[in-house]
Amino acid sequence: KLNFVTEDLPKPAETDPTYREWRSTNHLIMSWLINSMVPKVTQGFYFAETAHQIWRKVKEPYSEKNDIAHMYQLSQVIWDLKKQNKNFSNLLGNIQGMWDELDYLMDMSATL
Repeated sequence: KLNFVTEDLPKPAETDPTYREWRSTNHLIMSWLINSMVPKVTQGFYFAETAHQIWRKVKEPYSEKNDIAHMYQLSQVIWDLKKQNKNFSNLLGNIQGMWDELDYLMDMSATL
């Protein structure tokens, strides 16, 4: 089903014998995407014709790959944790997890 989102399986012509199956699957995936969103966000996607259109519109603003605000927030939490008086193993576990997440986000944003 990922092919519908990535558009590796493009929309066939309406006269193509595979069109009805493609359209049915496309509508199913569109409903999955829309139903996974909070209601106030979904209204902007009701008139999309393909799952790919929805995915393309959602990808940039909601992707974690380029989430500078989230990276900043993680950096602040890491520095705040360093200031707290926790035992070493708890502090190390918390900080390491956040550094790993921050590294992931920074790597992903560099690939865009």
